[in-house]
This record gives sequence, structure tokens and C-alpha cells, in this order.
Amino acid sequence: MSVKVIRLIIGWLWVLDGLLQLQPKMFTSAFADKVILPMAIGQPMVVSLPIHWVASLFLINPSLFNSLIAIVQLAIGILILFRKTSQSGLLAAIVWGLLVWSLGEAYGGMLAGNFSLLMGSPGAGLIYAIISLSIYAKRDDEVPSFWLTLVWLGVWLLGSMSFVLNFHSLGLVDAMLTGNFSNMPHWLAYINNYFHLLIGSLANHRVAVTNSGMAMKMAKPINSSSSYWFIIVFALIELLVGFGVLLNKNIRKTAVVLGCLILVMFWLVGQRAGDYYTGLMTDLNTAPLLIIIGAVLFKNDYKQSLVKFGQAVKDKII
Repeated sequence: MSVKVIRLIIGWLWVLDGLLQLQPKMFTSAFADKVILPMAIGQPMVVSLPIHWVASLFLINPSLFNSLIAIVQLAIGILILFRKTSQSGLLAAIVWGLLVWSLGEAYGGMLAGNFSLLMGSPGAGLIYAIISLSIYAKRDDEVPSFWLTLVWLGVWLLGSMSFVLNFHSLGLVDAMLTGNFSNMPHWLAYINNYFHLLIGSLANHRVAVTNSGMAMKMAKPINSSSSYWFIIVFALIELLVGFGVLLNKNIRKTAVVLGCLILVMFWLVGQRAGDYYTGLMTDLNTAPLLIIIGAVLFKNDYKQSLVKFGQAVKDKII
């Protein structure tokens, strides 16, 4: 996959984000109260204070500040789409993406110890910046930087570790997801209910289904020990998805496809399709952006570049 293809995808995504910022609710206090401020909950003071400051600034004049945000994001997208201005747009995307990541996404929850690929870590702003950096200062006929392989590995390694550390039973996963059903469109609620039932059966507790198709847990307590095996197995699968891209062509492609399928599931179940139905959707969330990185790794073989990189690191250490 060439730099040109990635540039066009990223450019149109920034345009989409700018258009999403023009939704009516974005021009009210709801954007600060329901999107920005919740990011500060449970965060260390060094993270939460700037977020509260940004929310307070936005609330001075929501219409004005939201308009500025929309203009910035639309401008970034348009600059990236045109070849002559693409480098300026990519540089702006890196800076703005990191600002969004820190002030709007609380560093993807990493400083609070609640990293979760399922729920959208490490944050769309960071992935926007990483993808933009991988094609910055490159010709359209080149390929993105090889170190995207290491980004993919790092994301899945963190995802695997956090899955084991944060979820001691499937009941905890279930508890995190069940609060997402309200106000969902029917098709998305159906998918979430299906996974709710599936998790319930794996967690070894009884689940009843109402006439409306919604799942209801019954009184039998969750057996943590009987479901922890699934946590371990899934964490190992995430490790395979991450390290698989370092191996031969067939294993790499298999790992990428498996990872993208998992990301689709995460996007639908944990990230609620970006909350598009709330009127407060700011972007597609993290999973689709990671799928873009996966597509790059599926198409491009970076094995020789990784070998050279490893040898250069080895020579410096020795």
C-alpha cells in the first residue's frame, strides 16, 4: 500500500472528523460535559487538570470554539488531500493529533493504568499522528515507514498485558460492556446483546432473554476461576497477532487478518461504532485507524527493513 493511498485515506478521515464537529450538539455544552470532561475521571492530576481547563475554555463560548475546532480539522484534511500542500497538512495532523490525544483523550487512559484496546486505547489522536508521521516527507510512490510494524507489535503487546491485568474474569468484561446498550440502534444493540450472551455462557453464569431480545443475567454468581482461562487464551491470541508480523509472509498476513477481525469486533462491541448515533461522535475511534496500519502491513513486506534496523541497534549497543 503506497503513501498516496494512505494519504488520501487520512485526508478524507480528517475531513469527516471536521464534518462530524459540525453536528448540532457539538455547538452546545454537551460536547464539554459528555465528551471532554468524562476523560478526566480517574486520571492523575497532571492529566485531569488540563482537560478541565480545556472544557472550561470551551464552555465560555461553545459555538465559537467548536467552529474553530471544525475549521482546523477540515483544513488539515484538505491540505493533506492536495499533493502540493500535503506535507504541511501531515505536519499539522501530527501536532493536532497529539493535542487531541493529550487534552481530549487523556492519553488513551494509559497514565491511569486502564489501557484497553477493547474500549479504544491507545486513542485515535495518537494513531492519527503515528500514521501521518509514517508517510511524512515521502513520495507518493513510496511505502509508509517500516516502524509501523513495531507500532502494531507494541499496541497488541500492551493490549495483551492489560487484558490479563485489568480483567480477572469475564464478568468484569461483561460489566464494562452491558452499560452500552441504552440508546443504541437496533442492529448494534443486537450485536452487543449477542456478545453479552456469549460472555455470559463462557463466564459460567445463567442468562435469560426477554421478549425484546435483551439479555438479563440471573442470580447465579459468576465463577471467576472457570472463565479466567478465556482471559489467558485471548491474551495469548493478542500476542500472536502482535509478534506474527515479525515472521514469514504467510504468518504475517494471517496475524494481520486475525487482528483486523478482532478490531472490527472491538469497534462494534467496545467502541460502539464510534457512538455515531449520539450526535457527539468526534471520529471513528481507534479500531478503524489500527486496521489501516494492518492493511499496510498486509500489503508491504518490511522484513528486510526490520533486519537492518535490528542490526543497526545491535551495532550501536555493542
